[in-house]
Amino acid sequence: MNNILLNRGHRYSFLLCGLLSVLLSINVKASNEVTVFSYPYVANNQGIYKSYNHQLLLLALEKTVKTHGPFSMNYIQYQMNEKRRRIEALKNTHPNFIISIVGDKNTFSQFAYSPFPNDLGLLGFRFLLHHKDNSGHFSHETTLEQLQPLDVVQGEGWFDSDVLRMNGFHSVMEVPSRSIGQMISFKRADLYFSSLVDVDKSRGGEVIVNPNVMLFYLSPRFFVSAKKNSAAIERIYTGLTLAYQDGSLEQLMDNTFLEKLKKFKILNRKVLELENKNLEGLDQRYFLWRGASKSYIDTRTN
Repeated sequence: MNNILLNRGHRYSFLLCGLLSVLLSINVKASNEVTVFSYPYVANNQGIYKSYNHQLLLLALEKTVKTHGPFSMNYIQYQMNEKRRRIEALKNTHPNFIISIVGDKNTFSQFAYSPFPNDLGLLGFRFLLHHKDNSGHFSHETTLEQLQPLDVVQGEGWFDSDVLRMNGFHSVMEVPSRSIGQMISFKRADLYFSSLVDVDKSRGGEVIVNPNVMLFYLSPRFFVSAKKNSAAIERIYTGLTLAYQDGSLEQLMDNTFLEKLKKFKILNRKVLELENKNLEGLDQRYFLWRGASKSYIDTRTN
């Protein structure tokens, strides 16, 4: 896996440069003026990843109180689906309305975005799910060329489908996410590539997680807002950087991801790397963090 990500020595050099550039760019004097940040409705049963992103935002804002001043949260008191959240963020319907989205350059270019991967890029690791009858077909010797001709199923509208197609997967079907398990169970598709978030979601007894091989591609999730809120977004980027440097971000990740990481043992799998050319042109600060997920996995699961 070392061949697909920056080695640790280079990584820390890049991170130090990145942190220095961030800190040198801060010319905001903290005051008693309260900055209001808006955030989508937070439900008690919102799921671990949505809860993580909410806590991560609060952490970033708390880390920057000394340099940027106090803040308050305006929680929107009605529920919105993903499409509605994006529309309201673009229209700046609420003051400093912050959402967390995954996407590519075309998606992020519509917003002001914090080029810090919310999960350190961890969700770029994709587990291979298939029918239990096909267990013998995939081993540590499996190559990308052997996977490319197979029928792959992904969720409707997911940007992952484009990444797979540009990397030579010839048959990528998109279905409602609730139907993915059925497609594998009834052998209408051979493979589904799952992120860590939903790898243990029940999809029926016929669907299993392969223990030998998986994919990796850059899959950034950023905090974004309307372009006029670029100062708020830069504050978030600075706060995330500080939280990473003092270890509090990784502690939050431990609470969310560590149990699954130990259960599914990424380091025991052969990792096949894919290119994501749809990220070309993103803020270069994002690419300084591309080794962070590997470092996190190494330190937590070795």
